[in-house]
Amino acid sequence: MGEPSRGRVILWLSLLVLPIGVNIWKVGALHYGLAELAGNLGFDLAVVGLLLVIGLVNPVRWGLVHRGLWVALVGSWLIAMPPQGLWGWFGALFVAAFLALVMPHLGALTGLVVVSLVVAFSIIRFAMPGYARDEVASILAKRSPSSSAQAFVGGLANHRVFSLARERARWAVDPASVSGGEMRRLHRDIWRQLRQLKVYHVHWERLGGERIGGSGDEVVLRCSGLTAGLLHDEADRGPGMQPATTISSGLPTLGLRLGPFEITVRREPDGTYRVVKAPETVPIQPVTAR
Repeated sequence: MGEPSRGRVILWLSLLVLPIGVNIWKVGALHYGLAELAGNLGFDLAVVGLLLVIGLVNPVRWGLVHRGLWVALVGSWLIAMPPQGLWGWFGALFVAAFLALVMPHLGALTGLVVVSLVVAFSIIRFAMPGYARDEVASILAKRSPSSSAQAFVGGLANHRVFSLARERARWAVDPASVSGGEMRRLHRDIWRQLRQLKVYHVHWERLGGERIGGSGDEVVLRCSGLTAGLLHDEADRGPGMQPATTISSGLPTLGLRLGPFEITVRREPDGTYRVVKAPETVPIQPVTAR
């Protein structure tokens, strides 16, 4: 089991051009700052680097690995869809035997699979900012101060990884007024509360805002709302906590009280609003039985 040749290593490392190129485009075309670049490039290189290590080492050729994959695949399949009757078990055993013959040869496809994954990942990372920009633009197009608050806070809560969440929230703020450090602190605050409540998604469109101050094009809002948080399982809802009544999704929910908190937005020449002062915290409390 020899070491990869120098030429092979260089060939694999050349795939790093894809994520690096995508991030250079973000800086040049989308005006990402150095902090944004560091977060995005670090995430991209970590993912692609792991894939390249798999391509170089090719662990699937090792018996322990492909046998483990076989056990995991067949086991999860049998648990998800237990065979019924004689013919059901016959079909399951046939498929399991076929996979046992195929698995030892998967190592020959590792390189092709890894290259395909790197290319697909780079395409997704190239497309994500445009998708996020369009999604936020559709919210801001309502030309309502509270819509920009929804887009900003909901964007930060959109992903546990800050660099990915910021790719959405950045389109709802004035970058000269709201720093990356402020956004990072608020992202941590929101996800700290959501983790404690075991909530993985919040319907932020239920967040409303009432004007309490401001002058000229700037508006100070006090935001609050009653909404739903999604849970992975009904058992995740703590004692005394109530399911949501505002939204019917067919999924396990938790009623949530958002806010109150203050946020400042400014009207732009196109009639939309951007956040110019972020809140220190966004309180998220469960609805409990009275």
